[in-house]
Amino acid sequence: MSKVAKLLRTPPADLLLIARAWCLFAYVDWVIGRRDYARWPQWMKIKAGDERREGEGHRNAGGRTARIIRLSEIAGRHHLKTMNCLRRCLVQRRLLRKLIGVRAELVLGVKTEGGFGAHSWLRAGGAIINDSPEVTSCYRSLAASEEALPKLLL
Repeated sequence: MSKVAKLLRTPPADLLLIARAWCLFAYVDWVIGRRDYARWPQWMKIKAGDERREGEGHRNAGGRTARIIRLSEIAGRHHLKTMNCLRRCLVQRRLLRKLIGVRAELVLGVKTEGGFGAHSWLRAGGAIINDSPEVTSCYRSLAASEEALPKLLL
């Protein structure tokens, strides 16, 4: 099926969510490119003690979480610029919280073997929700606290 045919068969609610995610990707990319690293935790709303609330609402969200992740991935793949894992996580985290009340934890990791590398993913209710365990198992999770995050991203 051609891309145009797929687009025409896409439900309007899904198209709206894709458009919302696409715009949010543009905003997140703009902020990341212009905001000082020291202000990122405030912008991303990472606060000490926030981890107690992470994962709330995930168990009751059903397939809505997967739908939001899937549609936002489509928006990210068809953006003007390449949207890396951090941008995808920030967009997905915000959409999940705003649309269905799921508070996902942003996890930052560094590669454990085979050279330097970094990756980010979301976790809610103890489960990885926007990546695979196979991919994330190659990375060691780091604390995303207000103090640590700017240093990690330099």
